[in-house]
Amino acid sequence: MAASLVGEPLDVATYKTLGVRRINVDVSLARTSLGIVHQAAQQMIDGNFDFTSQPSATPN
Repeated sequence: MAASLVGEPLDVATYKTLGVRRINVDVSLARTSLGIVHQAAQQMIDGNFDFTSQPSATPN
């Protein structure tokens, strides 16, 4: 089952109740990552680097 890109996200318990045994989120992760890159690129085009002050997405 691919996690939906539209509408309210379901929680794992709901998917399990529906009989889903595997949840695929790679497309959602890719879209999120590309959205962050797009925002950073737009800020650079606008002449600032505010994105560098955002918390890192990498684990400590």
